Amino acid sequence: MLRYVMLAAVGVAGFAHASWWFVPAAAILSTIVDWRTKRWMLRRWSSAEPSTKAITYFVTGILADLGLAAVSYLLGAAFGNFL
Repeated sequence: MLRYVMLAAVGVAGFAHASWWFVPAAAILSTIVDWRTKRWMLRRWSSAEPSTKAITYFVTGILADLGLAAVSYLLGAAFGNFL
């Protein structure tokens, strides 16, 4: 739910033609929220070393969050230009 609120806020920032720094900030917050939840669910294995699969998922998740935030910002900016 928090991810959708952040993406909507980035869209509003794009609509208002605010600074593009909202995009990486939203991606960072989205990644932190997502991985904090996953680490909380797996807290009993927290002493284990991260595997290459987990690292790959982490990096892919960061790129996906960055892409979603950028698309949200661009859609907001395009909608703002359209109006």
